[in-house]
Order: sequence, then C-alpha cells, then structure tokens
Amino acid sequence: MNLNQDLPDIQMVVSAPHILQNWWQNICKIHGAEILGHLGALFSLLGTQCDKVFVTQLMRFWEPSTITFKFLDFEITTTLEEFSSITELPVRGRLPMIPSAICTGDFLSLLDLHIFWSLRYVDNRQVELDYLFQRFGHSEGYYEYQREFECTRGAWEHMRPRVFVMAFLRVMVFSIRSNFVDINILLMVINIFNDPQRFSLVPMILAEVLRSMKTCIRGHNLFGGCSMLLQIWAREHFYHCDPLMDFYMGARNRIESHEDRLQNWVGAPSGREDWHTFLNNLTGDAIQWKFSWIR
Repeated sequence: MNLNQDLPDIQMVVSAPHILQNWWQNICKIHGAEILGHLGALFSLLGTQCDKVFVTQLMRFWEPSTITFKFLDFEITTTLEEFSSITELPVRGRLPMIPSAICTGDFLSLLDLHIFWSLRYVDNRQVELDYLFQRFGHSEGYYEYQREFECTRGAWEHMRPRVFVMAFLRVMVFSIRSNFVDINILLMVINIFNDPQRFSLVPMILAEVLRSMKTCIRGHNLFGGCSMLLQIWAREHFYHCDPLMDFYMGARNRIESHEDRLQNWVGAPSGREDWHTFLNNLTGDAIQWKFSWIR
C-alpha cells in the first residue's frame, strides 16, 4: 500500500454506547460475577476510548500478503498469545469458537420469545440493541413484556447474562452495524456459558481484527474488528518502557491499566500529524518487542 495515501473515513467503535453501560448497571448486582467470568478483561472495554486517528494511521502500515505491519526496518504482527494476555481469556488447550448460523425462529425460541409477537423485530438476521435491552436489560422487563415470553421468570433471569454478553460481543468486539446485534452470535455465547473450559474466543477476536484491516485498506469503510484491542496492542509495543520499572506486573487487568502504564510515555504522539510522523520514522530499536507481563 502507498503509505502516503490516506484511507477513507473508516467507521469503528470508539466508545461503548450508553445503552450498553446502562444495561451493565442494571444487571451487574445479580449477574456481574458470572458475566465477568466469561468476558475476562474484555469487560473493561466499556470504559475504554479508541483513538480513531491513531488506528487509521496504523492501518496504513498493514501488509496483508505477509500479515504484518511493515515499518522502516522491521515487521511486527499480532499474536494469539498477546491477545490472550491482554484479554485474560485462555487460548491454550481450547477449541476456537466459531459462530453458527441460526434461523430467526430458533433465535427467538432460544430466548423464549413468542414468534407471533417478536418475529417482526428481527430483520435480515439482525435485531436492534434497544429491543434486547428493553426486554432483558431492565429488572422488570419480564413483567413489562410478559405476553412476549414463553417462559417463567426464573428462566428469563437465567437468560439475561447470556443476552448481555451476546450484545456486548457484537457491539464492542465484532461490530457490524451501529446499535444492531447479529442473531448468529447467540449459539456461540450459549456454548461459552454451557462449557467455558472447552472454547476460546481469542482466535475469533484476532481473526476479525486481521480481516477488518485487510478489507479497510482495500476501500471498505467499516472496521468490524475490535479497534480498541488493536490500539492497546500497538501502543503497548510502541511505548518502549523500562521493564525494571513496570509497576503493573500484578495489577488489575491489562485493558483497565493500559492508560496508567502509558502515563510515563514522555512526548507521546497526539493527533494525526504526530502519529503520521511517529509511525513513518519508527525503528525496531525504539519499540517494546515483548510485553513485560508475558513470560
């Protein structure tokens, strides 16, 4: 790719929508521990801001043929181990999670929603985030929409954390369309809850980031991968810290503590021109090749 050529205006998730944050506040007291157990550090994306300018500038250096970022005198690429360590989601000894196609009727049936009342809300295998929030995000959602459910209050309560994780993953990690959720992700989430020791989300997360970069540099204007994870991965490498001065070896998760670690980055680039100059002049002796917390 011509590094002097700007990419088109690329749409990506830069922060969590308020509806998802409100949903978490409504559900965390009852299901918080269960949800965190399946999302790992990914949950901290709710409080993360993405620098769209930086991520867009970074993608100019992506080379699909070698699956690497190419800079002046070195190449570097994302790895499963790095994404696993950032997200705190295990990958070794696990099967990669793959979404399965599901028809609208089966989707509604798994959520115990009456097809007659609910079918019109699913369009082209997508459902509005607000539709799910109104029915599963509020503590009184079951009684407010009781005629739409074909289950007991207990079964509805059991399904609530699964629907939240489905919405979270589709909005924050596998974005396809603003404020819409792809119904095909539901089976994957149910499998994660039913057999958490068998599957890993990490390969799918990384694959979607790689796929999204490839499509964007070819002219697509939607980054469907997790731009926030890509940003964290890159900035952790670009900030060449002193490993003896890493005060965060045993700290809170790597996503939540990322900004704190970078506070000591004196002269950190800011804005399009700064990042453009920084990335164009970046050399292999100026980066952090290995995350200090990875053995």
